[in-house]
Amino acid sequence: RIITNAVNIAMELSNCAGLRTFVTGGLVQWAGSFSLVGHATIEFLNDIYMDKVFISVCGIDVLRGVTVIESEEALTFRAMIRQAKKAIVVADSSKLGTVTPALVCPISDIHMLITDTRVPDKTVAMFTERGIEVSCV
Repeated sequence: RIITNAVNIAMELSNCAGLRTFVTGGLVQWAGSFSLVGHATIEFLNDIYMDKVFISVCGIDVLRGVTVIESEEALTFRAMIRQAKKAIVVADSSKLGTVTPALVCPISDIHMLITDTRVPDKTVAMFTERGIEVSCV
């Protein structure tokens, strides 16, 4: 089972045989955004539990935490993390050390970081020292 708040991901997964794809519902905040946010989204997420959640973020900093641009998106991601056994952040190396306006969660709530191979070893070490598994792909 896949649960997503992204309309474009749900559409893509609808073509995959054997997958059951659930969409949270909610509000599309602006033109070009495929993410559903708002009260309906949070209510949907509060009623389910997930094994793993993958979130794509605008910034991840070892001191300031995981951040995005919009506060509504931060609330949605926070609800997802709260309901998941394992929280995985997906962010390219340009996002590491970056802080954007809306806090999703402190770094201690994250279990794994998936990033690209351009990340310096020193940066990887800052995350692994805090117990976060880092996968560079």
